[in-house]
Amino acid sequence: MDIKNYRIYWREFSGYLGEKMGKKNSVGIWEYGNFDLFKFGYEEVGKDRVEMNDKYETENKWKDLWRIIKLRDFVEFDCTLESIKHIEGDVKTYMGKKDFWMQKQISGITEFMLASRKKEVEAEQVIPEEDWKVVDEEAKPKKILQKGPSEHRVLFTDGSTRKVSKDDNIIRYL
Repeated sequence: MDIKNYRIYWREFSGYLGEKMGKKNSVGIWEYGNFDLFKFGYEEVGKDRVEMNDKYETENKWKDLWRIIKLRDFVEFDCTLESIKHIEGDVKTYMGKKDFWMQKQISGITEFMLASRKKEVEAEQVIPEEDWKVVDEEAKPKKILQKGPSEHRVLFTDGSTRKVSKDDNIIRYL
């Protein structure tokens, strides 16, 4: 498992330049217009998702569809890709389904939602605190560093070393 520096981000997209966009009002009737959106997701630190979209999309680039794309907030984690996807999934589940419609299909559309202060506060509650660290499963033995008569010094996947009894089941896997 490769541990990298990721972040969950929260961006605001405003000044939509595309064609139709709609939302249902409080009584379930569709209204059309230009609505501000929020998008949450994950990205590797140093690899901006907006820039990546611009680089890889040939049509419907985010930068071409909105006048302003503003980073509202982010929380960084040193974790595996699997762990950051899990955190993103928790936020996505909590925030619910997409609550608007757009004529243009864009990448990452399922992480977009209508912008509101209430949703921003809700997302802040779901994203773990900055000092919270994603902990993957228990570290697994990687290599025997030193063999002894009753104990072996073992290197674990998290970089730690400790002495393990020669009879421990951990040794059998190495």
